[in-house]
Amino acid sequence: MKNTIIRSSLLVRLAVLLALPIMSSCMQAVPVTADLTIMISSTGAERSTLVPEGVSLEVESYIISGTGPQESTFTVTAGGPTATVSGLYVGNWTINVLGVNDLGTPISSGSTTMLLTTEDNTVHIDLYRTEGNGSFTLDVSWDTEGLVEPMLVVYLLDAQEPEGADNPVRIVPNQGGGTARFSSQVLPGSYTVQFILKSAGVPSGGCVKVLHVLEGEHIEYDIIIIPQLAEVSGIMILQDHRSVPVSGTVHGIPDLVYEGIAMHLEYFPDSSPYYADDEVEVTWYLNGFPVLHGRDAYITPIRGFNQLDIVAHTDKQGSWGAVSYQFETLPYDLDQDLFLVQVLSDDFPGIELRGVSDVITTADGYVAAAARLSSAVQVYAPDYSGILTVHQTLEDPADGILRRVRSLDVSGCGTVLAAVTDDDPTVITFTYDQITGMYSQEACIANSFELGGTVIQMGQLSDVAFAPNHIDLYVSDQGTGMVYRFERAGGSLVPAAAVGSPAELSMDSPRKLDVSPDGSRLAVACHDNSSLHLFSLEAGSLVWEEGFSYAYNQTAGISRIYHAVFASPDELFTVSNDFLCLFTHDGDSFSQTYRLKESDFDQAYLAGLRAVAVDQDRVYVANVSRRGVTVFDRELDGSLSYSSFSPCGPVHALAVDSANGYVYAVSTSEHELYVFHVTD
Repeated sequence: MKNTIIRSSLLVRLAVLLALPIMSSCMQAVPVTADLTIMISSTGAERSTLVPEGVSLEVESYIISGTGPQESTFTVTAGGPTATVSGLYVGNWTINVLGVNDLGTPISSGSTTMLLTTEDNTVHIDLYRTEGNGSFTLDVSWDTEGLVEPMLVVYLLDAQEPEGADNPVRIVPNQGGGTARFSSQVLPGSYTVQFILKSAGVPSGGCVKVLHVLEGEHIEYDIIIIPQLAEVSGIMILQDHRSVPVSGTVHGIPDLVYEGIAMHLEYFPDSSPYYADDEVEVTWYLNGFPVLHGRDAYITPIRGFNQLDIVAHTDKQGSWGAVSYQFETLPYDLDQDLFLVQVLSDDFPGIELRGVSDVITTADGYVAAAARLSSAVQVYAPDYSGILTVHQTLEDPADGILRRVRSLDVSGCGTVLAAVTDDDPTVITFTYDQITGMYSQEACIANSFELGGTVIQMGQLSDVAFAPNHIDLYVSDQGTGMVYRFERAGGSLVPAAAVGSPAELSMDSPRKLDVSPDGSRLAVACHDNSSLHLFSLEAGSLVWEEGFSYAYNQTAGISRIYHAVFASPDELFTVSNDFLCLFTHDGDSFSQTYRLKESDFDQAYLAGLRAVAVDQDRVYVANVSRRGVTVFDRELDGSLSYSSFSPCGPVHALAVDSANGYVYAVSTSEHELYVFHVTD
């Protein structure tokens, strides 16, 4: 019995020992698992101006699937670009992601293979276009009037394959039909379609559309190419309806576009939480042709009707912005005296022209403008073509010395800039640094000053004028009806004289001032009582010499006078509401030589006159009612002959840069500065 028991124990031990390797092999066969984190991002510019109605390009959810070791699979749906899948076998996996919109339509897809380990359990997947095909049909029509052998050229450009993707498709429609159909089956994604309409082989119109094709979808659109004028306000707004808004404004659209004059356009993106400003890419198309890439562009259109298309996008999926502008390029009359180069508007970022009230030019070729509503003086520098860019902005400091700037003047050498304001009346001077090229404040008198023991309270300052000696400057005060003289001394302004109405003729509401080129006289135009006053400045005096008005000495043509300017020490031009007058000095006194009105000429516009500027050859007159600048030629006998009229806007002030051949005009009501080049 005992032997039997021992034998049985040995058998049990042996069975246990034999079973251990079997159990161990079973434990090693159990697979190791890990959690996988999937991070999804979209690349490529998925943008469109044409998309199936009611279809969103915004990815609403992500369908994630995978195939791994031992034929294991999974499928999950994630509402965001990050998802975690638990309990996946360690080993090689193929991961697929499909982005779908709110209707379940595939928008983008991506896949990758990876080795999942316990240490490496994160994978990044970029989504591109989906697999499969989509198709579209575009029916294009246009007005055939005036076209010779019309031909439509179509370029289909794949937005996601920029290199080597330019495969033009040319369609020659029926010459009299004015229609064409463009169909294609393509991979899903974004495409730029350029339509270029030619007449006798010359481009005569066109447009650009950006469309999005979806997998398994067919879309149809009607596109009309109709060259026509469009009403614009000077800026264009880029609209957006996609998941990542790309919007902004295009500035620099002029009221009139002339042949040979470049439009300086610039795109300013709206701030966005989705991307930085420098991530926005902009392409400019003229009549279907891509002409420039970048934020700003100088575009010179051909004569006739044109269409400008601007497409802006980022590298984020579902981002786009587009706008179109149709306009007519007008032929430029070579006999015209003024060639419109540029229109600067207060709508343009960085430009301070709100309520622009005055404009001057300096000896160094700078242009300065005063803006009453912006309370700023802005100095512009021209480039080789006359285009102005902001050089310096003198803004309203804390003490309010530049509040509502009314008028500017500059010393003859250009080293001192003077300004007056009509709110908290202030006279201020700025000096120019030749090294830095910038102006800095020199001196200031605000609200009141003391002269001969008497405190003079200034009212509403209206103009400032330098004497040729660069030291004396004169200021008109329409609030008090006085004219002041100040001297620049040691970095300060010293009051020197204050003159009110003379006994002979009331000086009611003095407005614009001008000092004769030899510094001997000061002319003062008084608007409210329609009078012109001349003061002697000899030996630093400010003595009334003579005056003119209809009531005083029967001088017609100065009713509601606005401006007086010397052409020489003995010639003085004035403008009132509807008259341009010349006064000449005969050695003893001035007298009116002639007065011109609109009815004296067949074509000349002389209505609503506000300012006059003179150079050696011409006289320029600012028109408010006629909205432009009228130009007269100065004849050898002193008479004027009408030369031309340049339309722009209601012009309130003028400045002439004779040395460089430019005329500058401002519109207070439209907040614009017009740059004209003087033709030979």
